[in-house]
Amino acid sequence: PILKLSRGVMLLEIPSPASKRYAERSETQKLSCAAGNSTISQHERTIVKQIRKQTFEKEVEQKRKREVMEDHSSSGRLGQQHVRRSKKAKGPNPLSCKKKKMDGGGSSGGGGGGSSQADAGKKKRNRTHRKKT
Repeated sequence: PILKLSRGVMLLEIPSPASKRYAERSETQKLSCAAGNSTISQHERTIVKQIRKQTFEKEVEQKRKREVMEDHSSSGRLGQQHVRRSKKAKGPNPLSCKKKKMDGGGSSGGGGGGSSQADAGKKKRNRTHRKKT
């Protein structure tokens, strides 16, 4: 396996098939020495073989279960179609709405204008435009 550092994150790549074969060969070589000077006994070898067989059977069983689950989930999706709900119309934005005008003569309107009688006596100022040069 290859270990890489990328921006402070450690990434461990999957070993290549050749690396897996080499590791398996070296493991089998350790288990069965050519000279007969075995590091483990015959009883231990049989136990290792049994454990390998059990783990292989478990892996095969898990693969079958995954395939069955994928088949069931894909067939269930085809039968049911997701129904989208239409979006409802929402009310207006309260910040963009104009406030209602007060018809009364008092200055109880609050906010920026003062009384309506004072506004009637004043003229609206016209903007003066600059001459282009």
